[in-house]
Amino acid sequence: MLYWLPRAAASSARHYWESRGDVESSADPGSAGATWTMTQLGTPARCPKYACDDDSVTSVSCPSDQFCAATDGARLWVTSDPLGGSSAWTESPLPITGAILSCPSPTLCVAVSASTAATTANPASATPTWTQTSQPAVTATIPDVGVTAPDSLPALLSGLSCASAQECVAVDAHDGYAFTGDPSDPTTPWTGSQIDSPIASLILIGPSSLTAVSCAPTGGCAAVDGTGHLMTGTPAGQRPAGACVSVFTARVRSRWRRTRRHS
Repeated sequence: MLYWLPRAAASSARHYWESRGDVESSADPGSAGATWTMTQLGTPARCPKYACDDDSVTSVSCPSDQFCAATDGARLWVTSDPLGGSSAWTESPLPITGAILSCPSPTLCVAVSASTAATTANPASATPTWTQTSQPAVTATIPDVGVTAPDSLPALLSGLSCASAQECVAVDAHDGYAFTGDPSDPTTPWTGSQIDSPIASLILIGPSSLTAVSCAPTGGCAAVDGTGHLMTGTPAGQRPAGACVSVFTARVRSRWRRTRRHS
């Protein structure tokens, strides 16, 4: 099963990842006879009897043709030659598990998991130095299903997009928050704004709230949730992008518009 990597769109090479621990790369993906190179990063799948024990590569980010980073949620692989085979990739541990990865440049990578963002300015090192930042707790609003909500919950970061070395946006699956921060300044807490409605995932039933986000260097972002909605707008602290028409409220510092996606 193949997945498209949005962050590679700025590069002439395209990179995909698979649930078997592979990364697939092509320098000519748009041609009819595109050539793909498969590189094994994780442990090959083992299927002894009824189930397979695979080492899925779950996130990959390529800010240029000369730098790619990938993770299985616990380890970081980086390369300056994505088409160079397994020997061209170096491996190091991540400080957090279950991480989603975004690298706005070859000298800056950000990983998020649960309520933590980890940043490194030397991802290509054999031992990258990571700085971790915890996101604020989110206001918990559970729909009327007979369960009392706590006052707050740790954020559950489910998507990440770093459009530049000065700004990343992470979205939360618990209560529809978007967190904006400067990855080059990991000591400063990120700013959180609620851009989506909370849903029943807070009690582990039903779909999740925000599931993914993608931001352009010009400032506009698009986020999607588990109920088929698309939010477009600008992160907190940015001036509104001309392409994003949205509604502003005093409670939400970002400017976002929520629409229903149609199948």
